Amino acid sequence: MPGSPLGRLRALYQLPLLALWTLLWYSLAIAVELATLGRFAASHASFYGHVWGGVCLRIFGVRLELVGGERLAERAPRVLVFNHTSMLDLFICTSMMPPGATALVKKEFGSIPVLSLLWRLLGVVFVDRSHPDRAIESLRAAAERIRRERISVFVAPEGTRSPTGELLPFKKGAFHLALDLAAPIVPLVFHGAARLQAKGELAIRPGVVRVCVLEAISTAGWKREELDARVEEVRELFVRELGVAGGG
Repeated sequence: MPGSPLGRLRALYQLPLLALWTLLWYSLAIAVELATLGRFAASHASFYGHVWGGVCLRIFGVRLELVGGERLAERAPRVLVFNHTSMLDLFICTSMMPPGATALVKKEFGSIPVLSLLWRLLGVVFVDRSHPDRAIESLRAAAERIRRERISVFVAPEGTRSPTGELLPFKKGAFHLALDLAAPIVPLVFHGAARLQAKGELAIRPGVVRVCVLEAISTAGWKREELDARVEEVRELFVRELGVAGGG
């Protein structure tokens, strides 16, 4: 197991507790959905994620400070973009899921045994990123579902986790999706998540993560030919909020 001795010690209790809690909670959730023929999956997905993520943060000893959370209270189609610096982001996003929220997940993850059941229970939107044309097609299909069900969707615009905590360049997928939806983009700026998981360690340190929910950015009037500039404008909001250029 990689990492420092203290990190390995933390992992010895965190990982089994995480696995046990996940097994118990989602076994109950799956049993409910099977008993009701999946009748409640769509309406309860954010509840399942909220409870699961909240308990996971407690296992890690992480406290979440949510600033501007009232901006997520209303159910509506919107794209929630966040800076991706740690495995902890998964638990943060699920613990703060607003009503009718889900996430964009790579299509490949949908074939992982057991996890695929959890993804589907949470109503995640699968995106095929194997080819640009397929990615655009799957995003358009996702937009139809998001619009119809009035879903808020979490997207990491960097496309991957930053290995250093520094802000990476933003990809345009989330912004294409927002345009297809004619929906606003809501920046979620995570402060301190990168510091709670050292590079090469599975364990997560106790601490505080501050999440700032910024004002929604209307995409009305945006044009695809100017999307590069719009993406950079949103990224600059993250840079300013983080306080240091590219900082995490």
